[in-house]
Amino acid sequence: MEMVPPIGWTRIVKSLLSLMLINSVPSSSSAPACSLLAILQCSKSFFVLATETEQTSSLELSVQFDFPFSIYEDFTLYNPRPRKAGDYNVSCNLATSFQHKSRTIRSMYSSQICQKSCAPKVDLTFIRHDHLNGLKYGDIDIGQCDNWKNEVSKYAHLMIGTGTHVGDHPDLLKNKDNVWESRAKDLFQFLSGTRPKGIIWTPAYYGVVGNTAKCPDPHLWKDRPQSASEINTDLFGGSWARISEINKVYKNAVKQFLPEALILDHEDALSMRVDCRRDPIHFASGPASPLHWQIRHLQYLMTATHYGSSQ
Repeated sequence: MEMVPPIGWTRIVKSLLSLMLINSVPSSSSAPACSLLAILQCSKSFFVLATETEQTSSLELSVQFDFPFSIYEDFTLYNPRPRKAGDYNVSCNLATSFQHKSRTIRSMYSSQICQKSCAPKVDLTFIRHDHLNGLKYGDIDIGQCDNWKNEVSKYAHLMIGTGTHVGDHPDLLKNKDNVWESRAKDLFQFLSGTRPKGIIWTPAYYGVVGNTAKCPDPHLWKDRPQSASEINTDLFGGSWARISEINKVYKNAVKQFLPEALILDHEDALSMRVDCRRDPIHFASGPASPLHWQIRHLQYLMTATHYGSSQ
């Protein structure tokens, strides 16, 4: 199922890739349905914005605003330096961290959510891997944790995605030797053999020019998504346009190898919002941020009559 949100919607995932796993025990008949969720290029705001006072008709994700913002601080989005990509495995745990500028970066996080509205416990785990599989195109190991593959069978739902860090390495940016296609095939063949159901794929989104931190600023809302020719190619080595192109490759692979997966695609919608951004790519948090609607959208799709019934 591929869902294209209506005009004006924007998306929650962050530039970096990551994945989240959610596990829940079936709820009692008197409790809200908690058989939901997981996330991909997880943005901190995906959780932070669903506070304990934020109710929806289907489910409440209760997460405190003290969720560590620094866990999602970016390392880099573009590195044109020619170099050999490493071929090795990286294992991360809850204690894995890295000091970046003034922030402590963590690559793994685990917590219970929906504590007030869900009778059964709902466990959520975040693991960061900017590329999910294949060679180490990134410069920092903490952003490429391979042990997420050991965790997927433990959770009812997996939300996963990649693409924003396509500029991490020139070979990746240029799709040398069709690495996008081969890596996508390897990834989804692995998932189809490990857990073919309960998967949510979230394509990446690209940056915009003229961004502002003002939130919201309706005067800056676009009345249509950007076309491919309108995506800025002057910044970050032209990697923004490549983000959109790699999205197509991965979405086609999802449809081929994981036909029952949900593709939560808000790439176009996000291109219509230049407001509420900390920088050209990352959205800010806060009650008026475009990030709010995405969690509601996913909750809706994961109710028993939608995503839940087919998974």
